[in-house]
Amino acid sequence: MIGADAACRPPHPPMLQVNRLFQNETPQDFLTGKATTFATPEDLASGADNGMGAPRLGKLDTTQVAGVAVPEEALRAKYGNNYAAWRTARVDVIDQETGKRLRVPIVDLGPRGDLDAIVDMTPSISSYFGGDKNLSVKLVDKIDRVLQKTIAKRKNR
Repeated sequence: MIGADAACRPPHPPMLQVNRLFQNETPQDFLTGKATTFATPEDLASGADNGMGAPRLGKLDTTQVAGVAVPEEALRAKYGNNYAAWRTARVDVIDQETGKRLRVPIVDLGPRGDLDAIVDMTPSISSYFGGDKNLSVKLVDKIDRVLQKTIAKRKNR
């Protein structure tokens, strides 16, 4: 099981800018729009959600994990049919109003097309950000390039 403490860690780049982004980030790196909540008890009771994540992402129990659902098209555009990359990718989620920020796993595909949302949040992530609202998001590879360079330098010592 992926818990909020283990899987949802704030990223570690050095300093935030006034716009709440890190020095190596620009607003163009992010998509900003409506973020909604899924896998709620109401969703399960109404049949709007079955509480099970997409098979390509490991069929996780979305009522028990912390993460987001992103459109399949976004994952295909960046990673093709590399489902292992889909499962190890993360999403940086930022509330520009409060400065709250998390890096979370992708636990399902979504949101449903009728929601007019850019991302769906599990209940624990939604609670952290204060419910359905506008958030900024971006896909992040498992190991970002800065970390890869750091690891390579240490190996060469």
